[in-house]
Amino acid sequence: MLVNTRADAAVYFAERLRKEIEKATVTMDGRVLQVTVSLGVAALTPAIANHQEWIEQADLALYRAKNAGRNRVSGAEES
Repeated sequence: MLVNTRADAAVYFAERLRKEIEKATVTMDGRVLQVTVSLGVAALTPAIANHQEWIEQADLALYRAKNAGRNRVSGAEES
């Protein structure tokens, strides 16, 4: 949750986070692993009635990112 953050700034933050995760490596049992992440971002707007709806919007954005090829960020407003 990014308090007092506009939707575009939240997407920008998520993209920076995604790039850092993509660059990182994890060593486990002597093997080097590289991971990626897809992220969905949804702003809390007056149109959203409750927290479940907010989570649903972020979840829909997440699945849009995954369906677009994974290792991406998608904002809820990108419908």
